[in-house]
Formats: sequence, structure tokens, C-alpha cells
Amino acid sequence: MDEYLSDAEKNLVLRESVLDHVSTLADEAGSFRSQGLLLQMSMQVERIVSAAAAFHRAGETDLARSIHDRAWDTLPEEPALQTLHAHLEGSAPKAVCKICGRQADFFGCADMGKTCGSEEDQFMPRACTYLAYHQCPFCGFLFTPDLDGWTPEMFENRIYNDDYLKVDGDFLEVRPRQAAGSLASRLGSWGSRLEILDYGGGRGALEAELRKRGYASVATYDPFFHARKDFPDHASDLILSIEVFEHVPSPHHLMSDLLSLLRRDGLIFFTTLLQPDNLAEQGISWWYLAPRNGHISLFSRDSLNLLASRHNLRLFSINASTHVLFPMDGPILRHVLTEEEYREAVP
Repeated sequence: MDEYLSDAEKNLVLRESVLDHVSTLADEAGSFRSQGLLLQMSMQVERIVSAAAAFHRAGETDLARSIHDRAWDTLPEEPALQTLHAHLEGSAPKAVCKICGRQADFFGCADMGKTCGSEEDQFMPRACTYLAYHQCPFCGFLFTPDLDGWTPEMFENRIYNDDYLKVDGDFLEVRPRQAAGSLASRLGSWGSRLEILDYGGGRGALEAELRKRGYASVATYDPFFHARKDFPDHASDLILSIEVFEHVPSPHHLMSDLLSLLRRDGLIFFTTLLQPDNLAEQGISWWYLAPRNGHISLFSRDSLNLLASRHNLRLFSINASTHVLFPMDGPILRHVLTEEEYREAVP
């Protein structure tokens, strides 16, 4: 049947199909709201806003406005739709990419209660307080500027509080143990001679795991934990930063911190998950985009490379979540990487 339709008719069919779907989502959201099911309601709202933002970025602003209007009929005064409207009308504050400084596009809204995991894994209460995420069309960096004014105390009280272990149970023991095992398998006994700093290491679990494995010169610094807040007074050979990059509101400030603590021939070993190839399709529902976990800065490969180059560092990604930064070739790099990885990192 489609082959008999003109392009204009096909576009009309697509438009009506999209709006019918939005109507269904909005009706479901309204029903959830009337039942007090805010978690389910907010997920439907996130889908609607994410779809409108995607059409807006693609230049289909009229369709994006129609999506907003169709949803607004059922969900008047919904905060995320108000945010969407402001971006569609150009009245929202402009967001500047925190990596390259260019203007970023509106990507969607995520409820502050959204955690890591699939939609089926969501369980934290939703307050219908949304953060606006933006993506740079040039380097791909994805971020929210909405928490830029927060102090470390505000992050500690509102995100890294007693409930944090509910949304990141691996933080306390599992991840530190895995990271220590992985690093020890790479460094072996040679690594025991190094001065090691775990930057953003929480309560010091990774430090403790490394000490168990014979690494005596290990320290921990984390601005969000009282016992670990004292900024180190000397540089280290090896800096670890496990699942930290996605938490910081200012990546360039983080890099300045790390470089001030790194010896000239040192190395930064860190983990953060890169954006998937189908991020545009997943939109705001991507499992790693999670304000309740503190994930507010999400990197593409290009944006991470650009961040490194702006600070005169070289980046090598071992895989999609594990990376090293280094100012120059040296023995630490050769011990951390396998022979094959080293040849690829230093051609």
C-alpha cells in the first residue's frame, strides 16, 4: 500500500501514527497519576519528552510541538512538558557543552529518581522533579547543567546519602574487589613499588582491597565522604578513578585535579561507560543515564578523546568502560596494558 502514497502522504501517516502513540502514552500517564503510581507515570512522561526532543533535533519542530500539545491535553502543568515547551519555543536557557564549549541540543528530561538499569529495574520513588539533559551535536557529550550550582554538601545530602546503597549496591564491596583484582592481574608484584591514589574512592574499599594484595602505598580521596575529603599533598604514579567521570559536573575541573596529583610519567586508570551506538534510539531510557545514581556527565568516544587532548593527554580505551590516560610512554603504561593493547595505544 505504501508504494502508492506520495512522500507527503507518507509523512502524514507517520505523523498521525506518532501522535496516536503519544496520546496512548499520555493517557496511560494520566491514569497512573490518578492512581498515585508516580514511577510509572514519570517513565511515560520521559518517553514523550524524549521523542519530542529527538524530532526537534532532527528539524521536525512542528511535529515536536504537536507531541507536546497532544500530551499537554492530558497532563496539564506537567513539569517535564513545561521544560519541553520552553526548549521548543527557544525561551529555555542555552546549554553550552562542557567539553568543547559549543551550544548543545535538548535531549530530554529524566526524573531525579531514575536509577541505573532497565525500565523493569526501576524501583526508587519518583518526585516528578526532572533534570534536563543536553547533547553536544559536535562532540556528542551528554550532560545536565541543572546541578551545576550544587555544593558538595548538596550532592552528599541528596544523592550520596544513606539511600545510595539501594541504587548502587556494588559500590561498597563488589566493584572495589573487582577493580583491585583486575588491576593486580595487570600490574603483578611490580605495582607494589608505585604510589597509588584512588580518586573518588568513597570510603576506601578499593584501597583496602589493594593493600590485601600487597600494594602498600595506596591512598583515597573523595570530596563526598567526610573521612576522605583532605586533598592529597603529593603526586602519585598511578591514579585510579573507578566510576567517577560520569558523576562530576565539570569534567575539565576533574582533569585539572587529576593532573595536579599525577607525576609527569604517571598514568590514570579509570572506568566510565561510553555511549552506545544506538543512543539516539534509546534516548533518555538508556540504562546508564541515571540522576539518582549521580550520572550527570556521559561521554561519547569523541568527547572523551577531546577532553584528553585539551589537557595534553593521550587516551586509550581498553574496552567501552575501561580506559587509561597518559602524558607520555613509560613503564607504568607498559605494565598496565597487555602487549597487544600497548602496541595499539603507542603505535
